[in-house]
Amino acid sequence: MRGDRLCHESISWDQGSALQQLGLLPEWVRFPYEVEGVEMGVGKKVEVRLPVKGVETGRKLVDEGCEESNELMEREWRVVDDL
Repeated sequence: MRGDRLCHESISWDQGSALQQLGLLPEWVRFPYEVEGVEMGVGKKVEVRLPVKGVETGRKLVDEGCEESNELMEREWRVVDDL
């Protein structure tokens, strides 16, 4: 802002979050490498949560306190059946 005028605008575009909001990107994806400290059994695989947000992003725009901030900084793994 300069005085009462807008002099510059930046728009940030997060393609991953946009794709997840459209239902085109899953929340969890297969992680093809071994994870230290994660025990794998026969017929199991490791999945990692993608660092993107879906509909929560829109809710947070309306009410800043409705969602936890900085969750994307955490790495999250899970072991699931390899179907």
